[in-house]
Amino acid sequence: MKALILIPCCDSKKESMPATAFSLPIEGLSEMRNELAAMVRDTPWLINKPKNKRTHVEGVGPITLAMDLYNGKLFKPCRAALTEVASGMHPSVHILIVSAFYGLVRLDESIKIYELQMGDKLSNGERVSEYWQAKGLSSILAQFVAMMRINVIWSLLPRSGYHTVFSDFWLTASDKSIDCFRVDIPGVRQASGYLRGRWVDYMIRLNPKYLLRDPEPPLDIPGVSPRHFDYPRC
Repeated sequence: MKALILIPCCDSKKESMPATAFSLPIEGLSEMRNELAAMVRDTPWLINKPKNKRTHVEGVGPITLAMDLYNGKLFKPCRAALTEVASGMHPSVHILIVSAFYGLVRLDESIKIYELQMGDKLSNGERVSEYWQAKGLSSILAQFVAMMRINVIWSLLPRSGYHTVFSDFWLTASDKSIDCFRVDIPGVRQASGYLRGRWVDYMIRLNPKYLLRDPEPPLDIPGVSPRHFDYPRC
């Protein structure tokens, strides 16, 4: 049994030089990334953003491990847990970052800083989320899930943009005996990154078997009371 957690990228990023060897992109993604990068370069209101211009036009800036690059509210409380997963300490758990610029990113994959969101429009009028959906990012996810023999998926992705990119995958996952769940917090806005980061840290570092539903994950987590979590199916 293996589990996969999908987490979204974030606006807050911090560059650093990768300290260790890094993983290669998931097979099938490089061509999609290159095409999107070309479209961003052809979109003045995107390529003129300082981070995009410096990195993807001038070629300046270091490559950084993905789990270190992202520095938002979700990532901070679960940094240690992400490091444990990336190091192979929890072989039954995989984590992928869903990135507006890179698609699906491994924790220990080395990438460059950027400034792009799923809701941004490209010069052809297409939103970034629509680009990834049309190009079949769902198929890339399906191939990864099959290759890694994933049985359970936990989505921490915002409903708008990120989660809907994989609509095709959610529709067919149950036919392949893959259980897919959203991690929701009733009464809290979707942007509650810190609470979701606490959830990731708790599940991985306390008992990774929760992610395999052995036993079922708790609805209440110490330190986030009075809030509790729900796990509706995707």
